[in-house]
Amino acid sequence: MSFVRKVRLPSGAIRFRAVWEIGGRKHSRSFDREKAAKQHAALMADQTGRLGIGDGERRSFSGFAQRWIGGIEARGERSPTTIANCKCMLRKVEPSIGRLVLAEISPTDIDDIMTALLRSGLSPASVRTVRATLSVCFEAARRAKLIVANPVRDSMPVGGRRAKPRAFSRDELKALIAQADASNDASVPGLAVVVRLLAVTGLRRSEVLGLRWSRVDLDLGTITVDAAVVPGGRGEPILREWTKTTASGRTISIPADLCERLRQHRIEQMKARLIWGRE
Repeated sequence: MSFVRKVRLPSGAIRFRAVWEIGGRKHSRSFDREKAAKQHAALMADQTGRLGIGDGERRSFSGFAQRWIGGIEARGERSPTTIANCKCMLRKVEPSIGRLVLAEISPTDIDDIMTALLRSGLSPASVRTVRATLSVCFEAARRAKLIVANPVRDSMPVGGRRAKPRAFSRDELKALIAQADASNDASVPGLAVVVRLLAVTGLRRSEVLGLRWSRVDLDLGTITVDAAVVPGGRGEPILREWTKTTASGRTISIPADLCERLRQHRIEQMKARLIWGRE
């Protein structure tokens, strides 16, 4: 249903307002000319009639979001870590819009959710991640012709300064390595080597966990990064035979002192295997 309403502004000017209904909620847009308003009203009526917005199975945000993330997971389009993060972001907005009809969610609703998350103590960076996840979800709904427009695109950007990354100072790095050496006992085997790898090479934690001896050349002093350990759907570790991005696959050089540490660590590993057995 759509129609055009003639409106007189306080200034005395005449405007023509196109009004249409989506999912039981009225929407409108004003125009200077009546012809333009009628054309827009007719266009919106045609689109909402063709898009199947009233589909009961997919009309709620919660229902669509679950199907959307489930499809991505089933097709293997994203890593388990990314899937888990998306589910976490969606859970943060579920209480606010989970039961709402997709077509009824407006940019104002999105603004209200972002404001509420900021007031709850969530950092601006985390709120921006929530907003980005919502935008991708709503864009999928738009492509599926369940909504006319993505409400996140017309919502207000989340402000707040981005935290600048800070590198360890030389003294801080020495203190960290010293602490790791002091803690390198039977309860935390290999901790000192892991800390040195992270500090010297700049590898991600997942890449250090996915490092194998076949990818370490101690004679040449190089490490080839082509795998990572990431959490699965239930938090279980999964060895992923590729890195986070295509550019992440790389071979890096390591200093002589780290090579020596790795040699010692390998000897300690071999001794431990003899004690524990292959199993």
